[in-house]
Amino acid sequence: MKIRLGYPRQDEEAAIIHKHAFANVLDRLEPVLSRQQALQLQALVRDVYLEDSLVQYILEYVHLTRQHGAVELPLSPRASIAIVRAVKARALLQGRDYVLPDDVKSLVIPVFSHRLKLKQMERYKGRQAEVFLAELMEQIPLPLRKECAP
Repeated sequence: MKIRLGYPRQDEEAAIIHKHAFANVLDRLEPVLSRQQALQLQALVRDVYLEDSLVQYILEYVHLTRQHGAVELPLSPRASIAIVRAVKARALLQGRDYVLPDDVKSLVIPVFSHRLKLKQMERYKGRQAEVFLAELMEQIPLPLRKECAP
């Protein structure tokens, strides 16, 4: 995923410098999960329910990039798999065992933006993939269902 964090405030950057520039941080790293815990979380993510209408929404998005004249390198099946894994993980982190349309909408740009390359057409020259993806998002209506849980 591509996530923009921005720059830290000056006081935060000073703390970063003191913490990282004068010591080897790797010597102090400790695991936050055991291997077994990480594998259990992966299994839980796999079991999160993703309704077919949301799969179709994702596929519409992916296929639009393959047909759009401004796209040089469209989204691949790996992009489809990546967003499915990401939305399921987001749902789990939100305490749900099912994916909501907002999970998909919130992760389209972070998951897809670095996987898409635009042509240098006059209309899109210098524009970031994020802007293009946001425009596409407006063209595809989100599936609206009252209940997305199985």
